[in-house]
Amino acid sequence: MFADTHIHPIMKYVHNERKNLWKSISGVIHISGFLNNIVGIPSFSQADMRRLARGNFQVVFCALHPPEHKILFTKANSTWDNLVDGVASQVISIPKEKIKLYREASYDHFKQLELELKNLVDGQQKRRKLRVNGKRRKCSYKIVKDYSEVEEIVTFNKNQDDYFKIAVVLTIEGLHAIGRGHLDFNDTPNPHNVDDDNFLSRLDRIKGLSNDGGAGWSQSPVLINVTHAFDNGISGHAQALAKVMREKLFKYANSGGVNEPLSPFGKKVIRRMLNLDAQPEGRRIIPDIKHMSTKTRRDYYEIIDAHNSQNSDDIIPVIMSHAAVNGKPLLSENNYNPEDSDGEYDDSTTFNTWSINLYDDEIIRIHETKGLIGLIMDQRVLAGGEKVRLLRKYINNNHDYGNPFEGMSDKEAWFSLVFDQIVHIVTTVMNSNTSIDKKLIWDCICIGSDFDGQIDPINTFKKSTDFDKYKKELKKRLHDAENDTIRQGLSIDEIVHKICFDNVFTFLERNF
Repeated sequence: MFADTHIHPIMKYVHNERKNLWKSISGVIHISGFLNNIVGIPSFSQADMRRLARGNFQVVFCALHPPEHKILFTKANSTWDNLVDGVASQVISIPKEKIKLYREASYDHFKQLELELKNLVDGQQKRRKLRVNGKRRKCSYKIVKDYSEVEEIVTFNKNQDDYFKIAVVLTIEGLHAIGRGHLDFNDTPNPHNVDDDNFLSRLDRIKGLSNDGGAGWSQSPVLINVTHAFDNGISGHAQALAKVMREKLFKYANSGGVNEPLSPFGKKVIRRMLNLDAQPEGRRIIPDIKHMSTKTRRDYYEIIDAHNSQNSDDIIPVIMSHAAVNGKPLLSENNYNPEDSDGEYDDSTTFNTWSINLYDDEIIRIHETKGLIGLIMDQRVLAGGEKVRLLRKYINNNHDYGNPFEGMSDKEAWFSLVFDQIVHIVTTVMNSNTSIDKKLIWDCICIGSDFDGQIDPINTFKKSTDFDKYKKELKKRLHDAENDTIRQGLSIDEIVHKICFDNVFTFLERNF
């Protein structure tokens, strides 16, 4: 069985006004299949409920993610806009009229967030008969409010032959969703950018507290990403866009926020999320460090370090839900001002070197706080440009000699992008001076695919139904004699179960 700390099963369905999450979206094959080979983003749904059930995913973190206002505006004229809209609608399955609607002054991140939540809540009423683990079963999902409900569903699945349930844990990707980051029109402040008090009032509702703004959420998120790809006025974000995209496509790509620290209000928001303010109330929501700039991560670590040092029985874990490593030692690279250049990425034969990925000292921090590293399935995030080019060349040239992937099958070559991450994470802790049992790093690694998050997935692992192959490749690599040392005495089956399911289940027991 499997768990995933970051997927977007609702996104394509909301954009297309489709209510049945148990009916997979296939995309327009004759058009989008061709475009997908160029752009890499699947138009079909990778992690809809049907595919999750058939893939035996029993626990999933569903990321609610209203599109950012700023991401939809291109740099060129209306003719170019129409062309981009046409391509986007085929590649990522968002209708052109919806893209245009999301550009309007009327577009409200928070209303879109509530719409995504409503569709997900309503979908709990639907059932689908599917073959799961070799047996035909009735399938459904439930949005869970705490660990006890997760445990109940997992136990239920163990004891049932004719029914299968998925435990859906809510997360939110980006605080823009609560009411920040909208564009101004005609030099008039956008009313959807709410003031600080209203923002905190909405955050309290998400934490389960009812107030004058409305009822509290009955199921609160376990995680929220503080930021995403554009400035939200709350925190800085790490660069996620290549130079050609920043300069030729996205109009607001350089409008601020890159490599910036937490704002004073951002620090207040973090403390409110974590129940560290003067009168803590509601559910604690853990900030997800993915997309944070290095300066923002520095500021966030200062906040939780001050708490953790005085509260050994209430350690706040560090989590990156859809993660990769960059292979660099220190978060403080270049005085917290990383270059994140296209040239450095293009030339890398190892990892994607950008600061959006984990530094080695952060891996150790996650290990020491019993956090999670959810390994993403995006090939461009997992590996440097030259490494991906060599891999593609190897496969396209029918396994040419002299290539670093020589001797591997296609599946083995693509999976090596993931396994290289695992080896680096474990050896980083093994080679460190941490006082925490180094073997426990195996408790921190899990799956955080980012499926349906508009990623370019590993070619042989594109859907949630592909993880049986993932498990087989993981076992195969752990059986190699050269990897005996990193296992640190753990059995192969034990490690595989940890990565595929157990680590997420245990994390929720501690933190949900």
